[in-house]
Amino acid sequence: MICENVATLSWHLYLSDRPLSPVRHSRPRALIEQVLGVIPARLNSSRLPRKPLLPLAGKPLIYWVWKNAVRMKVFDKLSIATDSEEVAEICSRFGACVELTGSEHSCGTERVAEVAEKKDYKKYGLVINIQGDLPLLGENCLEGMLNELRDKSFDIVTCGTKFKSESEWRDLSKVKMNVGSSGSVLGFSRKDVFGKKQKTPSLDGEAQYRHIGAYGCVREALIEWAVAPRGAKEQEEGLEQLRAMNLGLTMGAVIVPSDAGAVDTFGDVSRIEEKLAKL
Repeated sequence: MICENVATLSWHLYLSDRPLSPVRHSRPRALIEQVLGVIPARLNSSRLPRKPLLPLAGKPLIYWVWKNAVRMKVFDKLSIATDSEEVAEICSRFGACVELTGSEHSCGTERVAEVAEKKDYKKYGLVINIQGDLPLLGENCLEGMLNELRDKSFDIVTCGTKFKSESEWRDLSKVKMNVGSSGSVLGFSRKDVFGKKQKTPSLDGEAQYRHIGAYGCVREALIEWAVAPRGAKEQEEGLEQLRAMNLGLTMGAVIVPSDAGAVDTFGDVSRIEEKLAKL
């Protein structure tokens, strides 16, 4: 483990060189668990090679994700989880707490769960997984997820926002999330699940949103999710959250007014750089 005190970070140190039961993991609503935040950073990304180290405005993507997350007031502990010593070394130089994980994981959820299972982290009852391609994730998303976890009996809570256009909706890199009127997530897909003729992504009693890659989990639910086998649909779509739904874990959604988006493709780089320049 490579860690420094989050409160004393100095950024100039960066080296520029279907359901089984309705509630699976209930607990007293009054209990305020400590919150662990984990940013999974896999070097060998399939869509963007060496994604955590992808340069944005002169610094690697993972730097911006950490810098954005560490300013938030929602975590009792925040760590980066990676299987790469190269990524760990770079992250430690800008003051991040880093945990080295195994290289066998198929998704970020499994990597986050490995960290949560370590001796030093077992005291954290709630775990937030911030995907490592979200350098501008809004704090309102994380605050909303924690409020839902604490006030309701969801095992997992994630986040979404309205699509800006039909072309964004059609983009297969943008994951669609179906949400019922009760706030429960009904499904995820990269496809145009409402059909080619549908121009407004909504149905009676349901709404479809662009998924934002962050998850708040009850600790036990996270572990159950991570150790379960991958299903055919998860492998087809490349969406780990489908595994959780297949297990019957309950999942809620927080809908935020806007989101800067993720770095999913090379086309996203210049768009995110423009936003970073305005900070």
